[in-house]
Amino acid sequence: MGIVSGAINLIAIIFFANFLGIYSLIISNHIGNLLLLAVLIYFIRKKKIKFYKSRLIFKWNDIKPFLIYALPFYFPYALGQLNSIYEKKYVNYYGEGFLSSLNYSKQIISMLQPVFFGVLMTIMVPQLTRLFVRNEVNKYKKNLKDFFDVCIMICAPLIPIMYSASGTVVTTLYSSGIEESYIILISKLFSYYSLSFIGIALYSFMAALYLTINKTKFYSTIAIIVQILIFILNTILYKRFTIDVFPLIFGLCHFLAAVMLIFKVDKGL
Repeated sequence: MGIVSGAINLIAIIFFANFLGIYSLIISNHIGNLLLLAVLIYFIRKKKIKFYKSRLIFKWNDIKPFLIYALPFYFPYALGQLNSIYEKKYVNYYGEGFLSSLNYSKQIISMLQPVFFGVLMTIMVPQLTRLFVRNEVNKYKKNLKDFFDVCIMICAPLIPIMYSASGTVVTTLYSSGIEESYIILISKLFSYYSLSFIGIALYSFMAALYLTINKTKFYSTIAIIVQILIFILNTILYKRFTIDVFPLIFGLCHFLAAVMLIFKVDKGL
């Protein structure tokens, strides 16, 4: 469902951009959230889940799988949110308008990332996990290669288009009510975030792969290291360089993490 919501967000942005400009981002976000809420309510009613008519009893066996399997993923997420706070603090160092420019420039990538990762989680992870559990190594390798080829087919045209057409995309979305100098800055930052999607896509693919081979702890450790590294580099470099350093560090750190994950994959796979 997250995939559909993300796709609808992008479609809504494209549809409303010419009429509403920057407000299309807000409208598209609300449309996606309302869609998810509607689907959630539908399935709650369909399953006849009663939240208020019965007492909620927590049992260890019910929450144990979550603590063991899912909780490690929340640590890098929490660090990522903390990084976002400090990033905003650092960007304010450059002056008025820079923080908004950075936020606007990363909006499209922020929508593409969960869609891309959602596709991997929905399609790739179940199939490869089943083959891994059955120890069907040859089929696992073949399917893994097929999924990787599909990712390449998606990213190969998408990233160059976003990079080369960054000015057109930004002008279409943000030209209403924003000064030309900021449009140029947003376009430049968006082009850098487009390049960073190389590292993000590869990192997301490797994250999904590690889920299929039940090595979530190692992946979580790498994810935490990535967030710490981003924080350290941002803290050290933001006063020495321009605002361009933030998207470049973001993409570089995720790319290096993906490389580390690749080299740590068992040779038997």
